[in-house]
Amino acid sequence: MAVQPETPLQTVKRLYGNKDKLVDQLAKTLADAEEDAGEFKERLLKSSNQKLLRLAEVGKRMSEKYGDKDKLVAFVAQAWGKTKDLDFVAKLSAYTPARLLDMAKAGPPAQRKKAS
Repeated sequence: MAVQPETPLQTVKRLYGNKDKLVDQLAKTLADAEEDAGEFKERLLKSSNQKLLRLAEVGKRMSEKYGDKDKLVAFVAQAWGKTKDLDFVAKLSAYTPARLLDMAKAGPPAQRKKAS
């Protein structure tokens, strides 16, 4: 008899106990200064378990490698050679952590062209 893969609900229960604990952890990690924490938690509670698990993974990678979103923004701006371009840095600050991680991994467009 084949073992069925774990469902997202089972994974949430195994790793975090319940959805509320996962949402609390995500709210601490991914909360935006401009958004009310209560509204953010409300939105997260309406999200699917699979999406919450993906967000938890993004938050974990961001915290482990860069510390927080501001440091990640600074890293991307430096990698792209635009630390003095305040408009670019402000635009980066509006991006999601997942998008910033992708940008950090891919590097600036000039670097990607050389790699091809």
